[in-house]
Amino acid sequence: MSNGPSQGQIEAAIGVLVTRFFREMVGHGPRSVSVTLRPHALFIHLQGALTKVEERMVRCPSSDAQRCAAMVREMRDHLVRQGRESLMAALAGTLGHPPHGMMHDLNAETGEEVIVFSLSVPVEASARRA
Repeated sequence: MSNGPSQGQIEAAIGVLVTRFFREMVGHGPRSVSVTLRPHALFIHLQGALTKVEERMVRCPSSDAQRCAAMVREMRDHLVRQGRESLMAALAGTLGHPPHGMMHDLNAETGEEVIVFSLSVPVEASARRA
């Protein structure tokens, strides 16, 4: 029997951590967070990630829709990169080691955001699903 947290407990803790990160970073947490932890990767899918202002920008007149969506993506990407170190440090506390790398993307039209972390150290067997 393992004394460490289960994979589900780790995923739930990461979901809370990521929600807190976005609330502090942009003043708005996502509507829902889905976390999937694998031995060498961490996948985070956020739904309802956009603030009301970002949602309004994406719904701008059709002639400017692509430009407005690109502005929202660029701004959000900048904010995530700016907070990258603090997010990775917080994840290190939950995972037991820092993530190796991070990738981020936002679909401004749907309000979905995805963050993928590569893990150079596999998650302990005690924390993985059997």
